[in-house]
Amino acid sequence: MPVDQLPQAFTERISHQLGDEYPSFLEALSVAPPIGVRRNPLKPASLFPDASPIAWCPEGMILSERPVFALDPLWHAGAYYVQEPSSMLVDFALRSYYKGGASDKILDLCAAPGGKTTLLAANAPFTSLIIANEVIRKRYSVLRENIARWGDERIQCTNHDPKDFVSLAGEFNLVLVDAPCSGEGLFRKDRVAIQEWSPENADICVHRQSGILAIAASLVATDGLLIYCTCTFNPEENDDQIAPLLLSGDWENLQSDTPEEWGMIATTYGVQCWPHRVEGEGFYLAVLRRKTPAPRIESQARKGLTDYRPATSREKELIYPYLTPSFTGDVVVRLSDGAIFTNPLRELDNITNALPRMSFGIRIGEIKGKDFIPAHELALSTLVHADTDSLDLSFEEALRYLRRDALSAPDGIRHGWTLMRYQGLALGWAKTMPGRINNYLPMELRLRLRD
Repeated sequence: MPVDQLPQAFTERISHQLGDEYPSFLEALSVAPPIGVRRNPLKPASLFPDASPIAWCPEGMILSERPVFALDPLWHAGAYYVQEPSSMLVDFALRSYYKGGASDKILDLCAAPGGKTTLLAANAPFTSLIIANEVIRKRYSVLRENIARWGDERIQCTNHDPKDFVSLAGEFNLVLVDAPCSGEGLFRKDRVAIQEWSPENADICVHRQSGILAIAASLVATDGLLIYCTCTFNPEENDDQIAPLLLSGDWENLQSDTPEEWGMIATTYGVQCWPHRVEGEGFYLAVLRRKTPAPRIESQARKGLTDYRPATSREKELIYPYLTPSFTGDVVVRLSDGAIFTNPLRELDNITNALPRMSFGIRIGEIKGKDFIPAHELALSTLVHADTDSLDLSFEEALRYLRRDALSAPDGIRHGWTLMRYQGLALGWAKTMPGRINNYLPMELRLRLRD
C-alpha cells in the first residue's frame, strides 16, 4: 500500500504512537496480509497440511497462500472458519480467564459475521447457552449462515439493538463486545476502510462504543467476564473506553500476559497487535471481571416469543428418527410457516421476553402432509442421526452437488432423504429417486464459481 494513500491525520497519530517502529509499520502495510483459518472441533477433518500453527490459538493456522475457499467442500461443510489471525487472540483470553460453568449464559453482543461467536462456543461447556446478536439486518443474515455452517445447537442468533438487552442486567456470565470501530487495523486488507476513515468518523465510533460498552457492562453477572476488542489502533477507542469502567470500582482488570515472542504490546489495560510485530492485522483486546452485582434497569415488558407452539406427538414421531439419540430436548413449531426448531430456551422466559427476535437452536425442517422435509441446518449440525442414509461424494461430485448440478444415483442406493457427504462431513440433503438424485441444497447457497 503506498503511504500517500493513508490519511494524514492517521499517519501523524500512528507515527507518534510507534516512534522508531513507525517505518516498520509502514513496510508491513505494503505486503499481503496473512490468511488464517480455524478448525471446527465439532467436525474433525484433514486440513491444510502445510499450514503454520498460530501460537495463541491451538485450532488456528496460517496458510501459505489463499485458496478459493468457495471451491473447498470442507469449507461448505463447516470444517473450518476463515478468520484473521490476530482476532484469534480471543481464544487465548478465554483459555486464560474463563472457567466455564455448566449453566453459563454467554453473549456476543456485536456478533456478525460470527467468528468470535464460534470461538466462544469452542471454549464453553456443552450445557451452556450462547447468544449471538447483530443489530444490522444484512449482517444478521450473514451471521445466521455462518452459525448454521458451524453446526452448534447451543448458539442462538438474535437481531436486536444492544439497548433491547437492558432488562437482562447481570444475566450473563460472559459478554464479548467486538465493538464497531474506525477499522484502522484492517487498512492493509480493506481499501474501503481507508476511504471511510476520518477523525470525525473515529469520534462517532468512540461515542457509539461508549454506549454499547455501558450496556454490555450492565449485563455481566458478579464474577463474570467482559471481553472488549476492536480492530483499531486508536487509544480513544481502546484503553480510553476501559478506563471509566475501572474508575467505577466495579471491575478488575485482567491483563492478558502474552509471551514476549508473540510480539503483542501491553497497553495500560489490554494488549495491542500491530502488523509489523504479529503475523496478523491490527487488534486490541481487554478483559475485565465484575466484582459487584450489576444494578437492575427497569424496562418495558414485552410479549416474548409468541409465534411458536410445542410439536405434537405425531410431529415428533416424524422428526425424532432424524435426530441423534443423545438429543434429550424438545422441539417447537413456528406458527407463521410451520418450520420446526430445537428449543433450548424453554426455561429462559426472561431472555425470550426481552428478545422477541431470537431464533431457536437448529432449524430441523418442516412437515408437509404426511412427509417430513429436513432442513439444511439439520444436515450441517451435530444433531443428525448417525444412521441417517448418506452418500459419500468425490471432490468433483461434491462440487457438482454444491452447484446444484445433476448427480447420478448409484446402483442399490435406498430411496428417500439422503445426506450428501464429503470426507465424512455433511454438505446438505438430497432425495434419491429411481435413476436420479433431487438436489435440495438451498438455492441461495448454490456455488456459482467454476474450478
